[in-house]
Amino acid sequence: MKEKKSKDQIIEELRQRIAKLEKLEAEHKKVEEALKESEERYRSIVENSHAGILIVGEDYKFIYVNDELCRILKYSREKIIGHDFREFLDEESKQLVADRYIKRQRGEKVPSRYEFNVVQKNGEKRRVEISSTVIKDSAGKVRTVAQILDITERKKAEKEIKHLNLILLAIRKVNQLIAREKDRDRLLSGACDTLIKTRGYYTAWITIFDESGGLVTATEAGLGVKFLPMIEQLKCGELPDCTRKALNQSEIVVIKNPLSICIDCIMVENCTDGIGTMAVRLEYGERIYGVLHVTVPVGFLMDKKEQSLFKEVTGDLALALYSIELEAERKKTEKELQESEEKYRQLIKISPDAVYVHSDRKIVFVNPAMMEFLGAANPEDLIGKPISDIIHPDYLRIVEERDRNIEQKGERVPLLEEKFIRLDGTMINGEAAAAPLIYQGKPAILVVIRDITEHKRLEQQREKARKEAEFYADVLGHDVGNINQIISGYLYLLENARDEETRKKNIKGIKKSIEKSKRLAESIKILKTIKDTKIERFDLNKSIERSIKKIKAYFDRKIEVKLNIDKKYYVKANDFLDKVFFNIFENAVGYTFHDPVIIDVKTEKKDDFCNIYIHDNGLGISKEKREDIIENLETLSKRTGIGFYLTNKILDRFNGKFEIKDVEKGTEIVISIPVIS
Repeated sequence: MKEKKSKDQIIEELRQRIAKLEKLEAEHKKVEEALKESEERYRSIVENSHAGILIVGEDYKFIYVNDELCRILKYSREKIIGHDFREFLDEESKQLVADRYIKRQRGEKVPSRYEFNVVQKNGEKRRVEISSTVIKDSAGKVRTVAQILDITERKKAEKEIKHLNLILLAIRKVNQLIAREKDRDRLLSGACDTLIKTRGYYTAWITIFDESGGLVTATEAGLGVKFLPMIEQLKCGELPDCTRKALNQSEIVVIKNPLSICIDCIMVENCTDGIGTMAVRLEYGERIYGVLHVTVPVGFLMDKKEQSLFKEVTGDLALALYSIELEAERKKTEKELQESEEKYRQLIKISPDAVYVHSDRKIVFVNPAMMEFLGAANPEDLIGKPISDIIHPDYLRIVEERDRNIEQKGERVPLLEEKFIRLDGTMINGEAAAAPLIYQGKPAILVVIRDITEHKRLEQQREKARKEAEFYADVLGHDVGNINQIISGYLYLLENARDEETRKKNIKGIKKSIEKSKRLAESIKILKTIKDTKIERFDLNKSIERSIKKIKAYFDRKIEVKLNIDKKYYVKANDFLDKVFFNIFENAVGYTFHDPVIIDVKTEKKDDFCNIYIHDNGLGISKEKREDIIENLETLSKRTGIGFYLTNKILDRFNGKFEIKDVEKGTEIVISIPVIS
């Protein structure tokens, strides 16, 4: 039988139970306070979160939303709680979010994080990112708890960055195109294609105008045949407003809504909502080439970076156009220069004047006339030679001074008469003009030479003719005057003669003077006609014999001629050879002042010539006098007299010559005439 508890024991057990209950109550209160504190803390976190937080029940309706979600949707909490979440979604997002909500409620696996669009109270769409899960409440009901972030601006920034990257890619590709493409039309077409291929722009078209405003070319990408009407309009000089504005200002022309603004433009039919237009002129320096037009999403139109990049690509294209234009001009100039050089090269090649170019005092170019001038067979005979090899030493210092003046002043110099050395060592005269020149990229001097050999010869002939005229005038004035004076003297003596013998002597003197005058006239006639006379096979021996006979008949003196002729000779001459021998015999008699006058004549063949030695026993001719006679034969001095001059001219016609030898007594003259075997 169970022991009955005492009252005290019962009271003690009650006290222990009460203490235990009090302890449990204290612990419970503590838990409640902790829970409350935790709830307040988490509520504070939820309410102050930068993300929108929501709880949706099993009937699509919001049970809870925080302030951030209210801000995102721009609705008050009262207008959200109890409402179907689908009311706040756009049409595109309703099905997606609802399907995933149902599957999640069923416990099926669906992505916890994804994006969709919400519609604000003002109708504006916002892009959001949701992260959601499901929980069960104390009653076992399934609740969807989610966190929403407004990523509209981030998406916009990402889209903008993507677009700008596409534009940068387009610019890089355009610059790569610029680097390799040197044809204007292919460059412009390629640039338009590149701008739309990267999807930076929807369409692109470029128009290029000349300085008078006329269309040069137009190209497009993204428009195709729709652009053809615009080309026809541009050909007629009708420019769209955006093009005209762009040509008149350096800033970008921006049209946000072409559909409402460009209603008269034939390109408006290619525009759609949300698409705007930018146009800017292609200019480099003061040169305006044309206009680049592009279409782009309206959201990017006013972006400074967008406009800056657009301006950059047009600047690059303008620079490329300038470079192409410059290169075309350079090629044109180069072609004209090549044509000019070829023309002048041909002119120099066929020029009758000798032309050479020297650089660093060495010959680097010669034309055919220069080769002929110096007797060269080919250019290599002269090219590379120092100019000192072809300039006569007497003129080298003058030429070097001339070249220094050209190099310092860069100007051409007047004509300079020079003497040049041919390859065979002979001298040749030329008149040279020189000017500075760039030859094969190096400073050089161009020299043009006119062969003045013929000019000099003609000048010498004119001078000789002048001297001959003076000589003839002197002969006529002096010798004929002397003869006339002698005749006058004889006439005076004749008139005053007292006897017959004196009269006869004076008459003989007059006759002799008349004969001398006649021979003088004959000599002048010979001088005038000698060059036209015929050369023939002539009997030398008989010519000497006739001349001896004539000289003996002419002088009333004792003349002995000793002939030492070894054989019969025929020479290249004519009747004028008799005059040569007569003049020499006459000179021998005239300068021998005693009788008998002894003249030795000897012949001898030497090589192709017959030498005739004529020696007299007269006064003789000194060395100085001999040199004076030879010099005066060339200068036609009045002291020479017509005898030696005539002798020299006749022998020159026969290709012969005479020489006055140096002998101890008398005079010895050697005549050389070509002999005929």
